[in-house]
Amino acid sequence: MEVNIRKHLSEFGLKQEEIDKLATKDAIQYIRFCHRKEWGNSLISFLGFSEEEVKILSDKAKNCNLIVKNRLSSNLSFICVSENASPKRVEKTKEYSGTLLTKNEFIKIFDGSRFDLLDNDLLYEQSLSKEFRITKPLSNFDQTIEVESFSFENETTYSVNLYQMTCTCKDFEKKQRNKYLKGDIRRMCKHLMDQYKNNFGLIGLSDLNRYIIENGYPLNKHSSYFRIEEIPLAVMVNYETKNGWWNIFMPNEDGVYSRYGYSSTEKRFSNNEKPHGLVQILRKNLDELAIRLNENSGNYGNSNIGNGEEKNIIPQGCIYLAIVIVLIFVFLLCKIF
Repeated sequence: MEVNIRKHLSEFGLKQEEIDKLATKDAIQYIRFCHRKEWGNSLISFLGFSEEEVKILSDKAKNCNLIVKNRLSSNLSFICVSENASPKRVEKTKEYSGTLLTKNEFIKIFDGSRFDLLDNDLLYEQSLSKEFRITKPLSNFDQTIEVESFSFENETTYSVNLYQMTCTCKDFEKKQRNKYLKGDIRRMCKHLMDQYKNNFGLIGLSDLNRYIIENGYPLNKHSSYFRIEEIPLAVMVNYETKNGWWNIFMPNEDGVYSRYGYSSTEKRFSNNEKPHGLVQILRKNLDELAIRLNENSGNYGNSNIGNGEEKNIIPQGCIYLAIVIVLIFVFLLCKIF
């Protein structure tokens, strides 16, 4: 069983060094969750089984969020083949891109277990803080896809690669998103988010990062988090400059996130959309953040791209003062000698 399961990783297109880092249980998880999908859906067809067997297997598939198709088609993720299937029909499956599974392999892979690779170094960049960490697509997603601009007025197409986590759009290039590590949500423009959502899937993501990618909200450079007692998850304030418009990602009492725009200078919400019932406590936290940013204006804008934590650096004025002191000291030495 182990050899049969692991061989599918090679069929997927994974590099051997990646396969070597996945134990059998990890291989099973990757095959189940990290295969290529069609617009976010995983499709399967059963071939050569009796009606009763198809019903049993279909129920198991549906419990694992697979969509069962009665006929072979080009967008299948998997094709489960019975030992009783006719050789001619099995040969026909080669015309399609779906991964071929035996009944035993299907049952082994789609056993209803949850995604549990959150501590796997191959899939998660452990050097990143958990707030920004997302699952990394492996080399089976190493292909460049041409996508159209989301703007109705723009006919430009962009080249997106999920494995490399790169895009040729202006947002990716101008905001230098390639400086962030692969597996960092801040590296993603809206085109990468769209391909990630529709082809890789939103597995292993925090509630906040799932919301951000699902809705296509690329993050700005700076983020601040705080807790409000009335709600279960953290609030994130995301911004480019300390005096501009801020994006507030805020959960409700049920943990469901929404995004609000907020002007830090005008102290108002965009389009008067605000989290009713929590505005007062939210404003208090936003005011405190604005005060901290102004007090630390010398440090503002210098973030550690590896983990998102701001560095403590020497303010510019102190640097100039130090230079002047050194020059005076050199001048005095020259006068003495």
